[in-house]
Amino acid sequence: MDSASQNKRRNNNTSKTMYGISRIDTEQFRTHAWRVKLVRRGQVYVKNFPDKRFGGKGKALVQARTYRNELLAKHPPISRQEF
Repeated sequence: MDSASQNKRRNNNTSKTMYGISRIDTEQFRTHAWRVKLVRRGQVYVKNFPDKRFGGKGKALVQARTYRNELLAKHPPISRQEF
């Protein structure tokens, strides 16, 4: 089994509801979680929401979205002029 099939990490940023949120399912390390990652002005904000700790995949996703929304409120995307 090659490393690509062992480390299944899907990018779910295909819609606004999943902006900044991706899924991590790594059997090798038994990692099953949602990850929030945003970069604002060079600062990286990353936090994992493991299924087991939050009571399942759905509940972990709810927590991840809540955290992401709080981050977006505190650190909105910069405009093209600011960039």
